[in-house]
Amino acid sequence: MTAALLLADGLRSAHGVAERLAWSHARLADFFPVTEPALEALTAEREESIDAYLHRFNNLLSIVQDHLFKSVALVEQEDIADKSKRDQTNLMEKLGAIPSATGFSSLAELRNRLAHHYPNEAAKQVERLNAAWRRGPDLIAAFNAVRRHVVAKRLADGPDVGEVACAVTAEP
Repeated sequence: MTAALLLADGLRSAHGVAERLAWSHARLADFFPVTEPALEALTAEREESIDAYLHRFNNLLSIVQDHLFKSVALVEQEDIADKSKRDQTNLMEKLGAIPSATGFSSLAELRNRLAHHYPNEAAKQVERLNAAWRRGPDLIAAFNAVRRHVVAKRLADGPDVGEVACAVTAEP
């Protein structure tokens, strides 16, 4: 499979996850920002909704960072074999695929913080959950930026996916 076909495939995959993340974001709008008492009173259904949101956040970030960035670099004939994730993110900014390497890197750092679970530290859980919900629209915007870059430069054949809208914007 050519790099352009892999890129188109990755865009379709990321698009589906971005749509589900946007849906989850809207579904949780009445719950966020979460407080410690609300966290302690979670129903099983609400906990499952939050878990689904966090899974989609992690999944979309991984697809964008690990697949789309690499595919864009390959199609643009950039050698990334020895580049770190941060270097690849900087390259995506330089190529115009994302507006800010710093902004995307902060999303990756958040994802790494989310991987650490603190069952007996409600304040840390609240901080991380609120950050993930607040930054969800930024992650969707990053996907949309990569998508626009690919379409504008005609880097892939047939990535027939549109923009993903995040209907609910998180409070700052």
